[in-house]
Amino acid sequence: SHSDYEKQRKVWNGLIDKKPAVIVRCKTVKDVEQIVTLCHKHGIDCTIRGGGHGIAGRAVSDGAVLIDLSLMKKIEVSVSEKTAKAEAGCTWGDFDKETAKYGMHTPGGLISTTGIAGLTLGGGIGWLSRKHGLSCDNLLNAEIVTYEGKTLTVSKDENPDLYWAIRGGGGQFGVVTSFTFRLHPVKNVHLGRFHYEVSKAFDVLKKYNSFCKDAPENMSAYLFITQSSILIIASYFPNLENETSEKDTLNEDFKFFLDLNPILQKLEVVAYPELNSMFDSGVPSGGAIKKVGWDETPFTNREALFEIHSISVWDHTDKLVDFTSFGNQFGHFLNTETKGKAGYLNIEMNLTVDRNDTRVRKLFGKNYERLLNVKEDYDPENFFHHNQNIKPTKALEWKPISIETDSNWSCTLL
Repeated sequence: SHSDYEKQRKVWNGLIDKKPAVIVRCKTVKDVEQIVTLCHKHGIDCTIRGGGHGIAGRAVSDGAVLIDLSLMKKIEVSVSEKTAKAEAGCTWGDFDKETAKYGMHTPGGLISTTGIAGLTLGGGIGWLSRKHGLSCDNLLNAEIVTYEGKTLTVSKDENPDLYWAIRGGGGQFGVVTSFTFRLHPVKNVHLGRFHYEVSKAFDVLKKYNSFCKDAPENMSAYLFITQSSILIIASYFPNLENETSEKDTLNEDFKFFLDLNPILQKLEVVAYPELNSMFDSGVPSGGAIKKVGWDETPFTNREALFEIHSISVWDHTDKLVDFTSFGNQFGHFLNTETKGKAGYLNIEMNLTVDRNDTRVRKLFGKNYERLLNVKEDYDPENFFHHNQNIKPTKALEWKPISIETDSNWSCTLL
């Protein structure tokens, strides 16, 4: 065993306690090609980890080979082309830090420790999405290692079917080792935090709902419902051409939220990386997100006005039953109220690998059959199946390594 094994097998969600047989920490694309080829040749089950932030914890599995990309963090920015090429081990914190040097960014989630890979492959909703679309909408090309250990470049002109599929279809088509994104000029961000009395929750939510239907595309507003107050965190991206002192426009930018008479408020101007490292939930969707046609990428439900999360966070194991029970009950309530309408790929927890699973079909909607065709072409044996899986007709079973019998492999970090 390796002294770092326990540390390296962990993922962001503390509920996940899986023990891969081997952790292979790749540094180059060649490393990825070799381990994929080896596992495929011997019929060995494997998983892929980029940032390890996926809530469902599919990056790890008992007895599997964990292909860890977290050491692959190279980033190249082209100022003239307004693009950035980043390896799959980068987090959005890594990415934002580098592109901020040039005053440019791309939509990239809400939490800086989230990996660029998983978020983009599942769509990618973030602070900039209402203005510039999803992360996957800004993906210009990518490099992907197939189940045969071969690297392909995908773009609108090269392997366009696979390029289409990875922009919202998840990580089930291969190991994406690098992403090239379109960048957008972003100046400082106007940030407002507003607390309202819980007793006014209905009135605040009603007005918030009305506001979001016609909110400007350069405005995002996250709403928290806590036991002590209603919290709204709003961001506004001012026009770069505006020469007015930014602080002079804060009250005007956030007039709607101020008119709701918060009991506590804070208005400030921050850099985008600071904004993107905040942990929030409840963003109004829409804007540039819904301008992309339903069939242009596999990402569904672009017409949705809101994305709703039930998030339970605790730090003591004796609270496990209470918090998971609340999360499950609220999730069941939302599922009932929305009549089972599918949600956001990056948040889905309990999808099976059954090809006939109705939740998977709902998740991808009218794009399901097209995704299945791509899966049949690029991963007909279902080698990459630890995901929101679309199972091809000739799928094989991939075996974990037995820790009891294969002692040379067990609990190893390479």
